[in-house]
Amino acid sequence: MLTLALVAAGDATNEGPPTVHAQARSTTSYVGQSIDVFVSVVAGREAPRVVVPKIEGATITHVGTVVKPLSMSAIGAQLFEQSLYRARYRVVARRAGTLVVPPFSVLMGVRRGFSAPLRLTIKKPPEAGRTAEFLGGVGAFEVEAEAVPDSVRLGQDFEYRIIVNGPAARGTAARPDVDGLERMPMRFHVERRPDVAVDDPPSHTFVYRLRATVAGAATLPPLRVAAFDPATSSYQTKVTEGVRVRVTDVTRFDPSALDYGSPNEADRGRVSWSPARRSRFVTLGLTTAWVSGCVVVFLIVEWRRTRAARRARRLCRAAASRLARARTDEERGRAITEGLTAHLGSVLNRPAGALTPVDAHQGILQATGSGDLARRAARLIARCDAARFGGGASAGDLLADGRRFFLELKGMAGSNVGKHDERQSTA
Repeated sequence: MLTLALVAAGDATNEGPPTVHAQARSTTSYVGQSIDVFVSVVAGREAPRVVVPKIEGATITHVGTVVKPLSMSAIGAQLFEQSLYRARYRVVARRAGTLVVPPFSVLMGVRRGFSAPLRLTIKKPPEAGRTAEFLGGVGAFEVEAEAVPDSVRLGQDFEYRIIVNGPAARGTAARPDVDGLERMPMRFHVERRPDVAVDDPPSHTFVYRLRATVAGAATLPPLRVAAFDPATSSYQTKVTEGVRVRVTDVTRFDPSALDYGSPNEADRGRVSWSPARRSRFVTLGLTTAWVSGCVVVFLIVEWRRTRAARRARRLCRAAASRLARARTDEERGRAITEGLTAHLGSVLNRPAGALTPVDAHQGILQATGSGDLARRAARLIARCDAARFGGGASAGDLLADGRRFFLELKGMAGSNVGKHDERQSTA
């Protein structure tokens, strides 16, 4: 396991760049084996920002952050706090050799500090004992197989899934051998689908789409999967259970079962069509088609209006939720700006990009028709810009004002968003 400690010096006086120190518990690992990296920094009430580097030949994932209070002091009415922020990252190397972990960057206001780069030795799993069932995973694991659904009609397909759970799933890259399915008596047609990988808890699912060419019942054969266990320095092989599937035949068409009746019975039921009767029938058909078309257009317009309103309210709730989780004015400003940008993109098809106060005013005015709400949007974006780029300039109570703004915008979405979509559809 690898531990990386970044300790920022000078936080009590807020002078100079933070001093960053890197430390590793172990510098040796295997390809596909996860390495825990801990990034620690001492800061005040506002959490520092850790910029994660890109690692060539490896992936890095943030797992979580733990905050531990260290000290608290006061000078007059001012309160000073010191806490240890400890972020955990997971690194998985994809190739053997020397892995260079570039410096982590720590931002504390306008101050920035860097760690020294780390060099780790990554080894290949040994060739001795390696079998064809080895998929690249390192560590403990379990494997299972399933078919969804397990019963279909001839011509339909189902998904065959092979699921690897446990730490070995993070390094699993190769696919298991399923060529034997095409040689079974049911002659399955096998199509590979994208894998599904989850980092925490670790799992890797191999997905195949199977279609049988003949009806019947069969058991998909067990599959063997192997992974390298660094604790015992040996390869461990596990086998899935056979999966039972059933393909039922489609009911055949029997033309002899149809009863057309006798020719005399058909003549007795025949209706004589005069020109006047035919004209009335055509007029009735055209009128029915016109009314049906109007009803369909009305239903489509109402459906689009309702869907657009739900989407706008959902975006407002998401923006308010993200704003509530923000801890600093910079994060609150970013949450408000990105939330309003997403709302205008959904309602007005506005392209993603920088949102200025003028853009916010014009967009909200066009979307809601409210001049007061548009002016508030412009002022709110200006305060967000001050919080994000103003170098500590006061932006007021962004949390309360932002939540109040998105609450009112959410209330207006039901009556205005759909109308805007209707105007676009009419145009």
